[in-house]
Amino acid sequence: MNTLIIGHKIIRLDTVNSTNSFLSENLNDSSFFEGLVVVANAQTLGRGQGENLWHSNSGDNLLFSVLLQPKCDLIYQFFLNQFIALSICQTLKQFGIECQIKWPNDILVDKKKIAGILIENKIQGRMLHSSIVGIGLNINQSDFPDQLINPTSMKLLLKDSIDINQVLETLIVQLEKHYFQFKRNELNVINENYQSLLYKKDEKAYFKIKNKRVEAVIREVNKQGEIVLEIDNELKSFSNSEIKMIKE
Repeated sequence: MNTLIIGHKIIRLDTVNSTNSFLSENLNDSSFFEGLVVVANAQTLGRGQGENLWHSNSGDNLLFSVLLQPKCDLIYQFFLNQFIALSICQTLKQFGIECQIKWPNDILVDKKKIAGILIENKIQGRMLHSSIVGIGLNINQSDFPDQLINPTSMKLLLKDSIDINQVLETLIVQLEKHYFQFKRNELNVINENYQSLLYKKDEKAYFKIKNKRVEAVIREVNKQGEIVLEIDNELKSFSNSEIKMIKE
């Protein structure tokens, strides 16, 4: 693989509780170095944001985690989330799929979820020491459980089966490209590209805030990772734990 760091070693598993957990449990192994990728055909406890689970038919989709070691100040933490999301969007674009980023961690195509991100950080003092980046990307799954809200896949969108390894290789290249942007401190470029793909940016949306339904306009996601909303002509910022987007 034509990369310098990410994907030089790939561990492939048939079934695992979750690729993030597998990496976390083995971080002290000397063979687990930055750029290590762990891929699984199936996860018994695939995780999404918070208490959510990630559902995937065995062998149909791309389920993997990558170990990064940013070793940077915590103030740059959200830029990591941004470039991961951009890497997924750029990968999908190479396959002819345009997507948007739904704050805080979903990738949407035509308002349907095609991918999710789960980043778990190890913090030492004020430093972001290491990050386990988990990505689930729906590729060849064409049927989904009823409880999932508006899922989609590359196969459903492109009307054809896709080579999962080809998608993985493309995504690894994009991850490294954007990781080097992050390392070179090209943060304004990362942020501008992220904001340009933000779902419902400058549009009216509805949120649940303190058990109340609130109408607001999404203006941006700030550098702390908070969503900035215009409510009654006033800008207000909210963390992921304070707010939830709901249907109109």
